[in-house]
Order: sequence, then structure tokens, then C-alpha cells
Amino acid sequence: MKQNITFSHLWPHLAVLLFFFLLALAYNYPVLEGKKLVQNDMIQAQGSAQALQQFQKETGRISLWNNAMFSGMPSFLIYMDYPLSLSTQLGRAITYAVPYPLNLFFLYLAGFYLMGVMLGYRLELALLGALGFAFASYNVINIEAGHVSKAIAVAFAPPFIGAVVLSYRGKIALGSALAGIFASIEIYANHIQITYYIILALFCYALLELGLRLASPENRPAQLKSFALASLALLLAGGLAVGSHASRLLTNYAYSQQSIRGQSELRSNTQSRGGTDRDYAFQWSYGIGETFTFIIPHFYGGGSGIGTWLGTKSNTAEAFERNRFDPKYAEGMPYYWGGQPFTSGPAYMGAVLFFLFVMGIWLSTHPIKWWLLGMVLLFTALAWGKNFAPFNDFIFDYLPLYNKFRAVTMVLSLVPLFLAWGAMLGLEALMARAPEASNLPAGFRWSAGLVAGLCLFFALLGGAVLNYQSEAYQEIKDEKGKITRLNQDEAFRNNLVNQLQGNEAVANDLMEAIRRDRAAMQRQDAWRSFLFIALAIGLLWLGLKKYFPFSYALWGLAALTLIDLYAVDQRYLNEENFVRKSRFESYFEPSEADRKILADKDVYFGCSTPPSAPSTMPPPPTTTPPLGATTEPSFAATRI
Repeated sequence: MKQNITFSHLWPHLAVLLFFFLLALAYNYPVLEGKKLVQNDMIQAQGSAQALQQFQKETGRISLWNNAMFSGMPSFLIYMDYPLSLSTQLGRAITYAVPYPLNLFFLYLAGFYLMGVMLGYRLELALLGALGFAFASYNVINIEAGHVSKAIAVAFAPPFIGAVVLSYRGKIALGSALAGIFASIEIYANHIQITYYIILALFCYALLELGLRLASPENRPAQLKSFALASLALLLAGGLAVGSHASRLLTNYAYSQQSIRGQSELRSNTQSRGGTDRDYAFQWSYGIGETFTFIIPHFYGGGSGIGTWLGTKSNTAEAFERNRFDPKYAEGMPYYWGGQPFTSGPAYMGAVLFFLFVMGIWLSTHPIKWWLLGMVLLFTALAWGKNFAPFNDFIFDYLPLYNKFRAVTMVLSLVPLFLAWGAMLGLEALMARAPEASNLPAGFRWSAGLVAGLCLFFALLGGAVLNYQSEAYQEIKDEKGKITRLNQDEAFRNNLVNQLQGNEAVANDLMEAIRRDRAAMQRQDAWRSFLFIALAIGLLWLGLKKYFPFSYALWGLAALTLIDLYAVDQRYLNEENFVRKSRFESYFEPSEADRKILADKDVYFGCSTPPSAPSTMPPPPTTTPPLGATTEPSFAATRI
């Protein structure tokens, strides 16, 4: 019997969407004061597009060439529009229905919630999963850094994947139609690397569905027929989505052949045929030990340049003060000690969410849990890059198109999706056992003991197994051209000695203080995660023992998940990242040197080399080329 949808069915979901909007507004509350979010990559992008925007303003046309980048390069990936693409117009309308930057948080939240509702999860579970996915630290750091296209692509991953799963569950017409719509918006985001990871995950899911049907003894021909029909419908929907962006994709493909993604005239043993250099692709590789940041945020010292979070009472600040220096110098010290050159912050998935995921894998009998676990393990292994060389070298060499990408750590932006989904599975399984659960399920006890015990171990004994010394190395070239490979801590200490005019005692004192702060951050966050997991265990225990309705435990877990992640996110994206509009616009004003260059009408080549990344925002105006200037920017991933 078909049930009519009434307002009574819709209002709870509308209330959730309103809550998401208010939550996004609360996180970005400085926009209410007229302030703007400073994002380094967005400032770089706006600077790169300035000349193109000026040309369009003067002529009404969009230029396909940009003289202000690398002495001239195509502008296809810098400033381009596709006015005849309905998918582009649809993607833009949905993406910017909520003002920027609130829209990015809202899309994260609404996208996962839509997937949860689409697949039949109750409201509380879908809400909890949405909070865990949206506020996982990597996804918030994407916004802080200005990786907007990546954030949009990640936000539309849940409904895209959910639509595919819906199709394989028998709702072929609805599922494939929704999959086509969300696939077209996913491509609109124009972040092919994230889209590639999503397709890889969907391919693995299709293999799981095929395997389950082949293994089923009941009505196998009908199940295989359903699988074939769903697959064909999804391929057709995907083809239409790709076709709707043909002008964008074909242009980018043609350009990629001439960029650093194409085949090089020169070959080295670190470069695969027609792709990026292996060292370049794996330069940002997540450390294997660094993976503990999934449940302990500052296990490896947090992000590069997060000293303001420590305050003036840190060991390093006291060391500066003890040696008669301004303690504020402590804010720029290298507390991150992982193997990446630098990082904006860790991939913290949430202690509560991770515990619920482990419980879900333990308790759930739904076969999809193996796909969720497999994706978490596969994507984590891919993020390890050069630190898991045998596996990743094979993938780099033989997985089609994989060698076109760089910064493999970005795959961790999708891991919270699978963790949050597994958490919903676990709570759903626990709820099914709640009515007759006189004893706590063994899976609940084991998962609680494992995850909480791990945090407790590092809180008590972290100093016994960790040395808190940087795992990154850098190459130093001397006056004779000889290259020496130094540990990053050692190189930093040498710089301190030089700045202190040879005073090694003070340099050693400062380095020891930095290591003590690294240890303190790891220990403090281990206790923090243990506390959150203990609270989550307590809520579930009280719900199972019927001290209150189990739904109350779900609401409590949703609140715990939000508090846990929100507080960590504030270390990386907070009110200090927002500035007055006048100050924001000043970043694009030409400097005195720029004005002198622009006054010279002769043919020239100007080279603007920005300083190394500052430890605090905002970036210097020199990162933005002035109008009409021919400059050499510090970075462009699609350069020729």
C-alpha cells in the first residue's frame, strides 16, 4: 500500500536541516559581524584569476589563456564557466543555496543525512552519522585551507554512494536516477581525484554485491538478473552524468596531456608512463604510526604552526621566557613531528565515532560491514603512500589513472563516511538486542575494551614507546653543492644555533621544551579520548539497562560526537581565521613594487616568489599577483 507523504512526515527532517544550518552558522559566527574567512588556497586562486576577471569585465568574454601564471598557461582550471551545461547550473544552484562558507558545512551535514534517510536509518542515527562525517577534522581543515572543490566533492559523496546502494537494493529506477543526479553534481565539483576514490569504492561495493548473489543458494538467477539490471541502469546514469560535463572533461583531458600529468619528454625511474613523478605523488604520505590520530588528535603534535592553541603556559613558552625571549615565539615552533613536510592538522575521526564503528563491525550481521571495513583499510593504506611502498608502488604503477594524482593523504577525507556508516550499523544492531539484553553483548564489551584500552595505554605509557622526534627529513645543500639529508628537528636546531649566534645551550633547551610539549599534547589528548569513550560506553550501558529509553542514549551519543569533534576542529578553524572585509580586500591591492612594475609598459618578465608558508594566517599580499603582471607563482598543480 502506497503511503502519502504529508507534512507530519517531512517536518522532522526539515527541523534537522534547520539545525544543520544553525550549526553551520554557529561555527562561522564571525560572518554575522561582516567578516570574511581567510583561506590561503582561495586567495591564491583569486589572485591567479584576477587578470582573467578583469579581461571579462572589460570585454564580456572569458579568456582561455592567462599571462599571469608561469609566464602564460591555459586558464581552463583557473577561471572558466560552462553556461550551457545544465549539470553545472544545477550543481551551482544546490552548492550555493546557502551563503559561503556556511554552505560547505551544510553540504557535509545534509549530504550524509540524506544518505542515511535514503537507506532507511532512523533519524537519530542519520543525524549522528552526519555530525561525525561533517566535523571529522580533515573535512574542516579542507575548508580552512581553501580546498573548496575538494570539500564540495567530499560533501556529495554520501548521497552519490547511497543512491548506488539503493539501486542494488531493488529500487533500480529511483536509485539510478538519483545516482545520475548526484554523479553530475560530483563532477561539477571538479575534483577528479576525490571522484576517482568514490568510483573505486563503488567498484568494490559492486564486487561485494556480485559475490553475495553468486554465493546465495536461493533464487540465484533472479538475483543475478537484478544485479545486471541495476548495474546497467547505473552505468547509463553515470554515462549521462559524464556526458553532461563533456566540454569540461574533454578540455581538461586534452590539457592534462601537456601538463605535468601527461607524458614527459624526459624519463626517470621514479616516474611512470604518462603520470606524475612518484616522489612528487607520495610527498605527502601519512605515517603508519600517525594513523593513531584517528582516535587521538594530537598524537603527532597536531598541525604545523598551531602553537596559539598551546597558550603561554607551555614548556616552550616558559623556555623562551626563561632565556629572556618573548614567549610568543613559542607559537611558531614545530610541534608536529610526523613524516610529512608540513600539515594543517591531523586526520582526527573522533574517539566516539571510532568506538561506535568498531562496535558496528563486531555486532552487525549485515554483509555491508565488510565493505565498510575494507574501504577504511584500503583508503588508509593508500594514504600511507611511500610509508607502505610495496603496496602503493604497485597501485601507482598498475591501477589505471592512479598515477595522475598527488597528495595521497586526501583520501582520508572519505574515511569518516565509512566510519560514520559503520557506527550507524553498530547502533542499529545494538538497538535490536536492547529489549532482551540482560547482559551486555560480547561485541560491545570487546570493542569498548579495545578502543578505550588503547587510549588508556598511550595516556599512561606513551612516553615509554614514543620518542617525540620528527620523522621528516629535509635536504640541505652547502656552499659546495653537497647535499646532506638531515632530520627536520636537527635542521631546525641548527637554524636556532645560527640565530642565537652559536648559543647551543639555549637551542638545546628550546628543543627539549618542544619535545616535552609534544609529549604533553599526546598524553593530554589520549586522556581526552579515553574520557569521551568512557562517556559513550556509560550512555549505552544505561540505555541497555533501561535506566532511560535507548533513544535518549542515541541523542546523547550524537551530542558527544559533536562536542568531541567540534572542540578539536576549533584548534584549526576558529574566529582567528576571519578578518574584516577591508583587510581581506587589502590582500589583493598591489604593493609599491607592483605599482612600479605596472608603470613600466615595456615587455618584461617579473618573478614574484612568495615567502615560505607562514605559521599564522593570513598570507602576505605577495601571494596575489597584481593585475597585468607576469609572475611566477609558487605552486600550480596543473602547470605545464
